[in-house]
Amino acid sequence: MKYGQVTLLLITAFFASLALAEDFKTINGKEYKNATISRVEPDGIILRTKTGITKVYFTELPKEVADKWLAPVLAAHQAAQGKRIEAQNAAEREHAEKGVVSTIPIAPSRCCCRWCSHPVGGGYR
Repeated sequence: MKYGQVTLLLITAFFASLALAEDFKTINGKEYKNATISRVEPDGIILRTKTGITKVYFTELPKEVADKWLAPVLAAHQAAQGKRIEAQNAAEREHAEKGVVSTIPIAPSRCCCRWCSHPVGGGYR
């Protein structure tokens, strides 16, 4: 429940900020006037201006601007990752309680001889 409330708060703040038009200036000096952010991706933001749509990478933006838009993306990613880890741990606990052997494959260690490339070993944990 707590993660859901935090995620909802972040999403609400994120979409509220998308509607506002801003001026952006890259570290190379390129300016985007009266631009609205249509989407934030893990590696940059998609800007919509009167001349068209452009992707500006976080590495091209000043640090304070990049951090402003990257923080909600990272927070949402961490929340999702936390949920995945919790679900995986719950499934592993459930399997351990039932006595089920895990079906996570183990990577093969080596080939059986020096000249061929077929794997040997492996199996399941």
